[in-house]
This record gives sequence, structure tokens and C-alpha cells, in this order.
Amino acid sequence: MKPSTRLATFIRAVTLATPLALFAFAAPGADRSPEDLFRQLQDYRTSNHAADELLKLARSDPKARKYLADHLPALLQNESPILFWVWANGAKLAGTLRITEASQPLADHVDRFSSPLSSMGWDNRGAVRALIEIGEPAVPSVAKVLRDGNVDQRKYSAAVLGVIGTPQCKYILRAALQRESDLAVLSFIKDALNPPMDWPKRSWYLSHEDKSQP
Repeated sequence: MKPSTRLATFIRAVTLATPLALFAFAAPGADRSPEDLFRQLQDYRTSNHAADELLKLARSDPKARKYLADHLPALLQNESPILFWVWANGAKLAGTLRITEASQPLADHVDRFSSPLSSMGWDNRGAVRALIEIGEPAVPSVAKVLRDGNVDQRKYSAAVLGVIGTPQCKYILRAALQRESDLAVLSFIKDALNPPMDWPKRSWYLSHEDKSQP
């Protein structure tokens, strides 16, 4: 079977299965415990709905938030392509809830696309967005990848630091500018120190009540 045929078959299966899965999920008496919702987060058929429910639950229940802090890092280290949607939902939860425990796996996947079917722009960089939302607590993890990662990881780590924009970030970027040899990465570092107009801005990624933050 050709790759395009396999992809079309997979998308058709998702389209047909999702309504049934969501009906089962929303049935009366459905378990809204963090454990059950986290299992559903890892199923592509119910992942989007489970992510919404987990977000609401974690905002009101510290135990649910702690459960995510304990379990999201392992999910975000998953390399499987079949988990694109699941991974993107995990990254969104980590960023929106500012789960600092997820900083390292997010930084390790800073070059990862959130979906194979979306644009290749900033909006499809779930780890970039999540790290920017977490902000300063994520800086040590991002700095490590800027130093030791591959070319794309170093490029997008520089972007994250440039958008967070604290004095510590600028110090790290200037140090990287002195040691970096790859021209593409150097270009990103220079832009990070003086972000262009078309770069992401932290205010894009913060909820309304958080936009007063730097």
C-alpha cells in the first residue's frame, strides 16, 4: 500500500471512530478522575476532549495538577509518530498549566511539529509554545539543548530564549553566539537577541489574565 493510501485510510478511521469514542466518553457517569482522563488523553480518539477536561480539572484541583506534573514528562518523551495529536495535547497542557516538570522533555523536542498535517510555521511548534508559556523556569532546560542539541534543536531553543527575553536568556544567547559554528543557528541566535517582527511574541501564548507578564 502506498504511503498516501495508508495516510488516507488512517484519517478515515480517525474520522469514523472519534464521534463514537466521544459519545462513550461523555456518557452519564463517565469517570473524570485524573487517572482515567490521562488514559483517554493517550487515545487519539478521545485525546482532544480528555485534554480539555484535564485542563479544567487541574485548574481547580491541586491533586489533578500534581498528577499531570508526575506523568506528562514521560508522555512528552514519547517518539512515536502515531502519537502526534496526543503529544500536541500533552504539550498544550504543560504550557497552559506551566508545568515546570515538563520543561526538559519539551526542550528535548523543541524542534518537533505538533501535527504532520498542519503548517510548518510557528503555530505548529507545540514545544516552542509550551516552553514560552512556562517561561523563566524552563530556561535551564532550553539552555542545555541550545548547547548540546542538533542543529534544529539549537535553532528553536534560541528562538524560545529570545521570546522569553529575560536578562538570563540574553546572557545565554550571547555566550552561544561566541561558540556556535553553524550559520543557520547563528542566524537564529542573532534574531533571538533582536527578534524580527514576524517572530512569535510571548503575549500570543498567554491567557488574558497573564498578559501583564513580561
